[in-house]
Amino acid sequence: MTPLVESPELLDPPHVEDSAPPLGRWPDPLEPAALHGVAGEFVRRLEPHTEADPAAILFQFLVGAGNLVGRTAHFIVEDDKHFCNMEYGACRQHVEGTEGGFVATRPTPAQEG
Repeated sequence: MTPLVESPELLDPPHVEDSAPPLGRWPDPLEPAALHGVAGEFVRRLEPHTEADPAAILFQFLVGAGNLVGRTAHFIVEDDKHFCNMEYGACRQHVEGTEGGFVATRPTPAQEG
């Protein structure tokens, strides 16, 4: 059986390691203005207790807060209503020795038992 498309990419797919940016390359730190107000205070208080990137913490906080508000509050741009609820997805490169996701909870006493 012959493939429908005989593309070199399909016959010899690129390896993820070859196309991934090097671990040493990372975006610049957030500007101080990004950590303004309650969201910034949350990030600064959580930062010493996690390995998560401050930008990821900030995005998760803003998305969570927006989803709590939901589709009740909105602002209007031209003729469109823009609600506060959002969706957010994050990907990370796996580093040896790490496990778990972006948002983790402590085990309950029943789970520890």
